[in-house]
Amino acid sequence: MLYLRYRNSSSDPWTVVPSLTAVFPGQPLGSVPLEMVRLATTTEFETHCGCPETATDEDRYALRATLKPMAQASMPGLATFLLRYKQANYHEALYPLFGNGLYLNAALSSLIIGNENGMSKIEFRLAAMISDVI
Repeated sequence: MLYLRYRNSSSDPWTVVPSLTAVFPGQPLGSVPLEMVRLATTTEFETHCGCPETATDEDRYALRATLKPMAQASMPGLATFLLRYKQANYHEALYPLFGNGLYLNAALSSLIIGNENGMSKIEFRLAAMISDVI
């Protein structure tokens, strides 16, 4: 399970992923429905082709998530959450193989939402400092 949360100031409560149990029964609160995850070392920024934007050091550990397809009618709430997560001052992710199984600061990028035949597919990249992961 991949859990995400954000807040805009340190005194704000954490905002978690909206409940998706109506679409995915049994989906734990605060988590996204993963279909596939890839982990890799990388640079801080990448273009949408997946190529490094600059020749900087690979100082990030990135998690590329592909979520299970969902009905287009269910997608806007999750898409809005992900956009707010991306823009928040504090954003954290928890995934067992992404750090020590604790929440860590992870910036979201490369958000892609595709719609086809009434279904939505969401992909994104989270990147954390390698020093935070280990």
